Amino acid sequence: MKELTNHIAVVTGAGQGIGRATAVTLAQKGCHLVLNDIEEDCLRLVQSEVEALGQQAITVCADMSTAEAASQLIDKALSHFGQVDILINNAGIAVAGFIDTVPPHAWHHIIDVNFWGYVHTTQCILPHMIERGSGHLVYLSSISGLVGTANSVAYGSSKFAVTGLAESVAAYTRPLGIGVSLVCPGSTCTGINERTIYCFRDEAETQQAQSQLHKIIGRGKPAQTVADKIVRAIQKNRFMVYNDWYMRGLQLVRILFPEMFAKVNARVADYRFNGRLPGAPKENYPSTSLQK
Repeated sequence: MKELTNHIAVVTGAGQGIGRATAVTLAQKGCHLVLNDIEEDCLRLVQSEVEALGQQAITVCADMSTAEAASQLIDKALSHFGQVDILINNAGIAVAGFIDTVPPHAWHHIIDVNFWGYVHTTQCILPHMIERGSGHLVYLSSISGLVGTANSVAYGSSKFAVTGLAESVAAYTRPLGIGVSLVCPGSTCTGINERTIYCFRDEAETQQAQSQLHKIIGRGKPAQTVADKIVRAIQKNRFMVYNDWYMRGLQLVRILFPEMFAKVNARVADYRFNGRLPGAPKENYPSTSLQK
């Protein structure tokens, strides 16, 4: 899909961050946009940006975690434009917490948005793309969808699910002429730290996690960097998309030396969250009490 002029792209979570940057970049390449987000004011701003570039844009303010909302989004896109060439599955939320501190309702919420939302939109658009024998599906995962992290177990699990979904869909659709891209950004400046749901035992743990996330996001790449890579991946029909050079090496080490990687990952987490150097006595572990 080297030429994107007059192609129709659906972008979920288009109101800000990577979604917004990707939508505007696609418009610069000549695409018309169907924009989705749960924040209508943000949607209107992005719509104005797209239209200022001379492209058409319609908006659908809805939560993609339900099959009904996904169906309405794709139906509106098809009824307005007659076709959909690109689907960017980007909408998502973040939940921070350990396995014994994230309550069930937070688990259900993040899986509904980050995973089921992508399943719903894919199932809605795939018959149309298969009938036409063309199209491109993009799935926003994360470095947390490649490497487990102790204090973002729910977020990481949802993104691991997205990684598996994208790989499985690619195996099915590529022979049918439909491209798939799996995007696994490292730290990216998106403002997600302001919307993260924190599920920890006490205020001290929450503040520690907030401080760490703020530092990580502050050192991250601009959302535009990821957007540019996404658009190039669509044009070149590239499956794997990273935004940091070290992630390729990290993945290679993880695959070749899984036992060593698991041990190092656990020791790094122990030091980062509990203040113990590797090999230090394992005393004073925090008590486990699942939040209601």
